[in-house]
Amino acid sequence: MECSLPNIASKDNIDKVDLLFFILYTSNHWHLLVVDVKKKRATSYNSIKGSARYMAAAKRWVTLLDAFFKFCGIMDDPLELVYDDQCPNQSSDSADYALFVIKFIETISRKGEIEWKFSQADMPLIRAQFATKILTHASAKSLTM
Repeated sequence: MECSLPNIASKDNIDKVDLLFFILYTSNHWHLLVVDVKKKRATSYNSIKGSARYMAAAKRWVTLLDAFFKFCGIMDDPLELVYDDQCPNQSSDSADYALFVIKFIETISRKGEIEWKFSQADMPLIRAQFATKILTHASAKSLTM
């Protein structure tokens, strides 16, 4: 039996990257699982901390990834699962989970020490910045067509 994603999921290709990002959607909430390939560690970043439901979802994903990596000959050892408790929190009445995930990815993607430089209070500005980028890009694309 062959790995179902032979062009992507090979040891040679996985060894070329440092991090793999998985956006998880659980019960109307987005959260992030980041696999550090070299350290064999999966870190769950969630703007709602301590939820058993979201922690269980991250654990299920790690179990699936362990099986997939082993099946494809990528990694024999299981991933260590860590739940980050330093990333910013969203307020309970907020629906900004997608923006938090985008900002988590943006922050983690930068090399070096992770510094969380945003909070729930910044979300209206972050939303406006993303809207501006999307509209500017769409406008520029329409001018070239």
